Amino acid sequence: MGQIGVEPTGGARIELFGGLRATVMGQQVSGFRTKKTASLLAYLAFFKDLSHSRDFLVELLWPDSHYDAGRQSLRMALSSLRESLGGGGFLVADRSTVRLNNVTTDVQEFDVCVASDDIDTLSKALRLVRGPLLSGYDESWVVTQWLRLEEAYAQAAVRVMALSEGTSSQNSAVLLGKEAAALLGPREDVHLALISLFSRTGQVDQALAQFEELERVLNEQWGEPPSDAAYELMDSLPERSARKINQKRTSARVPARTSSFYGRDAEIDELSRLLKSGTNRLLTVVGPGGCGKTALANVVALAAESWAPERTWSVGLADVDRPERVIGSLAEKLLGAKDAATVDDLAELFKDGPCLLVLDNLEQLLPQVSTLVKDLLTRSPYLKILATSRTVLAIDGEQIFPLSPLPVPTVRLTLTELARVPSVALFVDRASAQLPTFKLGPDNAAAISEICRKLDGLPLAIELAAAKSLVHSPAQILANLGQSVDFLTSRKADLSERHRSLRATLDWSLDLLDEETRDAFFALGVFKGGFDVELGQRVASGTGFDSKLETLVASSLVLHMDTKGDTRFKLLEPVREYAISKLGPGREAIRRRHFEAFEALVKGGPIFGPERETAEWFDRLDANSENLASAFECVFDGVVSHSEAADLALNLRSFSKARGKSSVWRNNLDRLKSLMAGTTDHLTLSKVTLAHAIMCSGSAEAKVSLALFQEALGLCLLVEDHLGVATCQSGIANYFMSNGDYDKAISAFQEAFRMYEALGDFGKMAAATRKIAMSYVSGGNHDECYRYLQEALGYARQGSDKESLAWTLTDCAVEHALHGKLDESTQCFAEAHQLCIDTSNWHMRSIVFWQEAETAHRLGQFAKSVELHRESVRHALQSDFREGLKWILVSMASSFLEYGEHEAGAKVTGFVLQWRERDNRLLTGDERELIDPARARVKDRVGGEYEKWEQEGKALSLDEVLTLVQ
Repeated sequence: MGQIGVEPTGGARIELFGGLRATVMGQQVSGFRTKKTASLLAYLAFFKDLSHSRDFLVELLWPDSHYDAGRQSLRMALSSLRESLGGGGFLVADRSTVRLNNVTTDVQEFDVCVASDDIDTLSKALRLVRGPLLSGYDESWVVTQWLRLEEAYAQAAVRVMALSEGTSSQNSAVLLGKEAAALLGPREDVHLALISLFSRTGQVDQALAQFEELERVLNEQWGEPPSDAAYELMDSLPERSARKINQKRTSARVPARTSSFYGRDAEIDELSRLLKSGTNRLLTVVGPGGCGKTALANVVALAAESWAPERTWSVGLADVDRPERVIGSLAEKLLGAKDAATVDDLAELFKDGPCLLVLDNLEQLLPQVSTLVKDLLTRSPYLKILATSRTVLAIDGEQIFPLSPLPVPTVRLTLTELARVPSVALFVDRASAQLPTFKLGPDNAAAISEICRKLDGLPLAIELAAAKSLVHSPAQILANLGQSVDFLTSRKADLSERHRSLRATLDWSLDLLDEETRDAFFALGVFKGGFDVELGQRVASGTGFDSKLETLVASSLVLHMDTKGDTRFKLLEPVREYAISKLGPGREAIRRRHFEAFEALVKGGPIFGPERETAEWFDRLDANSENLASAFECVFDGVVSHSEAADLALNLRSFSKARGKSSVWRNNLDRLKSLMAGTTDHLTLSKVTLAHAIMCSGSAEAKVSLALFQEALGLCLLVEDHLGVATCQSGIANYFMSNGDYDKAISAFQEAFRMYEALGDFGKMAAATRKIAMSYVSGGNHDECYRYLQEALGYARQGSDKESLAWTLTDCAVEHALHGKLDESTQCFAEAHQLCIDTSNWHMRSIVFWQEAETAHRLGQFAKSVELHRESVRHALQSDFREGLKWILVSMASSFLEYGEHEAGAKVTGFVLQWRERDNRLLTGDERELIDPARARVKDRVGGEYEKWEQEGKALSLDEVLTLVQ
């Protein structure tokens, strides 16, 4: 393919400021075929001196398209552009690259003019800017380039106004300055340059009006007042106007809320109620830095105007570093007094009726400021105080109001439901303030949800993260979180120092602690998901841990968790990452203590002893599942040995399967196995491989599991690990059984049984015997199955493996029912359920419900079968047993069809058939017995509708099917 177009015979001009406009040979281009075509021209024009690869342009403009479809879209866009530009050779393209030729742009001209020091040339540059770069186009490159151009435009406007004083260009400079101030909004330097120009030329009223405009836009955009520099400039104006500005500056009226406030309706109502009551005169809102205490207090104070009109004040004390300066600061901000003042002077302000004073950020002034608060309340009977602090004031009459972070999404939600979650709503609101086109949608919902979860709903952290939307997508923001706590920073120059970054906010809290308490705080940062006092003591070590923990909780750096019966604590995730970043040379020793604490917990320790697999043991491990994964990951940094990590994983196999945590361990074990490539430590490698195989079994990675079991078998034989050999044989047999090769399955189970028998492990003997029985029944031999199940039940009752006993009881219950022994069946199901409840084994309970549902179906109890299937699905999701859904949903579909829920049954059938076909797993004979007759009957009843429903089911996602069946 040759080049598109030939060298042009004339010129073209493309303007990019304020939108996209193209003029070719003196004629304006009326429009473009699509927005993408226009975006392509805009990009080529902005970078007109470069050649761009076709692949890059496809990725830039059609990132979600298949490669061939994207290339076709680019070809169509280029063809349309060549036609729009008149075919004069302005567009030059070959097989691999695209560029523009003989084109001028306003941006190029601006870049040349703005580099000049000549006022006329600079003014020309300003006149070229008719609006933001490519208004109406939200591509990320546009936003990034406008930031550069905006800065150059602002500096040029300031220089033009400075150079114009006393020249004939002064009036023109004023107009250009006003245009720049209007376009750039809260850009304070441009407003101040204009105010300064007005001031120097004696236009005081115009200077005052411009200052008021600056106040307005800052308030609307950021909810902040002008900087001290702005007030100092206004103080230099003639006295008449300066006094007016000073009054605004020194009044401590509550600032109006200029941005949306999310998730605090209950807190606002409760605080307002407490303040209105006659008994609550001092309320202290206590919470971690960045949780929104100031914003909440000011919203409540605005509401207080109903009972204290014109008598509510808000004073921030974050800038007061010594308690003795508090009275002077209050006097200046409340009274405008700069001379010495007393408590009596302040009390005089509060004497004339009900009033409310918000005292914001007191923690650095405690305990001394508590005396001042008490004195004010004593001298001023009408006064009520709403304080904010990271720790309590600890004086009589104080009502503590703890403030937690915002709720975060914890379950699967629709977009509409997700948008109502306060933390998500806050992120979306603040992100759209940066990019007006930003919105919550299917493409970013998962990333936004995870951002809110990762930041534990901390409002300041969420706002700082959302501010990055100017140049980062939610997925990119999420990827950056955790890399460094310093990612969460603000570019707003007028923010208080402690709110410009999360690190500064936390440094503020840390400075109030003694060294030993700080060290304990840093050590507690190794806990993911929380800890209890016993675990915290083991990791933080040292004396007086309880006292240090009390201080950290009182300082809102550590939070008391709301748990069922157990006392646990946690660091919010952003706070935890900050603590980790502060760990010094002792970091490895702390991580080692963390590993050893959980190693002891997994092995049983003094609390559980050898009888580990109880509900309490599972629950405690479940509460610490993140810590367990973190402890294992110490192996990758050389903190613990490969053997120690392998033992931890093997000891967790029952818990991980029962509570659906296997996927985390699969990834880590795979990583460790790769790390050990070439090792001669065959014993440790056998443990790692076996643990990996167990975690993969029963998942979508069944073939991977088989290969790992076979590899582990060879290693276990090499190191003469008999229990390992038996476990591998069982795993291999399970694979053959699930894939219909029953003879191989029986043979492998018999090998496993002989090894377990030699070891005297009755629980494992029961499991192997039960699996032999189920292999027989899958092959159609119910008599042999029944005989082996009775034998398995005898072994299971002699052993201590409760899961094995539950499995055996469940299979016995099914066979009893098929043999007409319904009472025995009911009793076995009931005992199996109770065992699952006793151990909180959700994975096993989903299987019991499933088998009970199938049994009800075979007995013609279809309504009961549907409800039991629903319980099975619910428990499968609780334990992350999604692979099991491939079997559960087959029998559930047949129950729906028989029960009369024809459309739902057909759609679920279509989904499962498609799912199983993708995995190359056809329906088994037992499954065909259930579903084929039901399908045939429904097809006869509803005709062609059935095929339509089944086809629709094939297009559904798993989540859509789960919504349909629940």
